[in-house]
Amino acid sequence: MSVGVLVFHPQLEHSTVDQALSRAICDMPQVEIRDVYKLYPNFQIEVQTEQEFLAAHDHIVFQFPMYWYSMPPLMRAWEDAVFTHGWAYGSTGHALQGKTYRAVVSVGARQEKYSETGEYHVTAQTLLKPLETLQYNTGMIWEEPFIVFGGSSLTTEQLLYKQEAYRELMLQYEK
Repeated sequence: MSVGVLVFHPQLEHSTVDQALSRAICDMPQVEIRDVYKLYPNFQIEVQTEQEFLAAHDHIVFQFPMYWYSMPPLMRAWEDAVFTHGWAYGSTGHALQGKTYRAVVSVGARQEKYSETGEYHVTAQTLLKPLETLQYNTGMIWEEPFIVFGGSSLTTEQLLYKQEAYRELMLQYEK
């Protein structure tokens, strides 16, 4: 079982959490990681290449930081370009059917801010609904997101724990 990880971080080289998460899984033989901002800094997405990447993997992971309660801009543009009618959805669009997918999200704020009674009055899971909803058009299977809260204040020990948890999550795909 192969896992395609698409990392959408506009400044990955400055990200403590997303770099650490990527390092935690980069040596796993079933995992292929793509730094999408590095590939397409000018947002000129090679649609066929990206579709081939998705088609080649059984499990898809979208790894990204929460940006203003949403996904980074290139991720949105990538989604619009790559999930085409007749390929990803529509009467002849079955290329992604049955593949699992999940979001792996780094959030700078602490988890208590993301609750109905917290500062933002919404959960992070609710903010991920647009991504979750892809399953209804594409036939993909949404899996529980892996969210790292408090990224800007994690201790070294806490970050190591998150790396281990992410690696364990990826190990389930070896079966």
